[in-house]
Amino acid sequence: MKYLPLLGALLLSASPSVADDFVYLKCIGTVQRGEIKLSGEKSEVTEELTLHFKIDTKEKFYIDSNNPENQHDVKLWNGVAFEQFTDFKEPAMGIMNSQIAYDPPGKMISKTTIRDNNTSVEYTHEVSGICESSDASAYEASK
Repeated sequence: MKYLPLLGALLLSASPSVADDFVYLKCIGTVQRGEIKLSGEKSEVTEELTLHFKIDTKEKFYIDSNNPENQHDVKLWNGVAFEQFTDFKEPAMGIMNSQIAYDPPGKMISKTTIRDNNTSVEYTHEVSGICESSDASAYEASK
């Protein structure tokens, strides 16, 4: 019984989320981009995608390897990173909501709606997929 607390401490120190503040994910899914013009005309394109994320659980942000200079501030709760973004540059306005399950790795979803105030065109962007654990070398190689 004396060794039980020691064993627990050793297991926790080996856990990636405790031993390191970074979690790396590889997420595979689809992105659906849409456009709705003022006339009501709609267009839509769906593509497959692979994303690599680096999530800093201490400082509470993530970085996508496709855009490493853009840090996304998030709220972390129950192993999920939540992001809401509304600070689009003029003349656009809109909202983006994203969720990435990282502990344990799981679903990734994101939905964005943006309106161009100059043209009154509305753009949509929906991402969905499944994430799995990855590592720093895979993240760096995906840049």
